[in-house]
Amino acid sequence: MLFPAAAALLVRCVVRCRFRGDAGLLLLQKGGPLVIRRLCAAMGPEVVFREFASILDDEQDLAFASTMVQVGTQG
Repeated sequence: MLFPAAAALLVRCVVRCRFRGDAGLLLLQKGGPLVIRRLCAAMGPEVVFREFASILDDEQDLAFASTMVQVGTQG
């Protein structure tokens, strides 16, 4: 299990780098639940979902935030 700070950084990097732009949103919709499940298995669900909540709280792109919530409820 990763230290909480390292886990938070990893989740932020995955979300911000991988799921941006049109191609990123499509990837998020198609593979997002699997990514979330794997992150939860590796780091613990509480760490992952707390970090997602923090990311969404700061998010300005409402379409992206909406997609993240939809994917999070599928996972």
